[in-house]
Amino acid sequence: MLALVPSFVHHKVMRIQLLHGLYAEIDDEDAVLASYGWTATKKPKAQTYYAYAKINGKKTALHRVVMGALPGDEIDHKNGNGLDCRKENLRRVTHQENMMNRPMPRSNTSGVKGVRERKGGIWAGKVTCRGVRYEFTKKDRAAVEAWVIAKREELHGDFARHR
Repeated sequence: MLALVPSFVHHKVMRIQLLHGLYAEIDDEDAVLASYGWTATKKPKAQTYYAYAKINGKKTALHRVVMGALPGDEIDHKNGNGLDCRKENLRRVTHQENMMNRPMPRSNTSGVKGVRERKGGIWAGKVTCRGVRYEFTKKDRAAVEAWVIAKREELHGDFARHR
């Protein structure tokens, strides 16, 4: 059942109830969008859910409607939560910027995106930006993690995401 309930996070946020006890958050000024039958969908390789509804016979993502996205536009969720469709959490981005804000792969075991252990206790860090790969290796894991975080901040700026 679709329902609007005030969010406890912020008084100007509304929640649209989805399936499986999930909610999509929108600004109260977008409350009219709640009239569509939104569902939560998680793509096979995705790490987050997104809200979709059929609008004019086409499956449409809530975040794209909120931002008035045109075909080809990319919209990024700053905090990585695909159900947080408040305007302050959404931004128009290039594909490259969207890729910078990707979450850490599930296979990561170090806890920092781009850091992994090689044979012999060597830690390797890598950050890629605009097709250029930057790498750093050392036996000191903390030094490699610090380098990766600093390099990502330098190269990715507002799009840097470490976990």
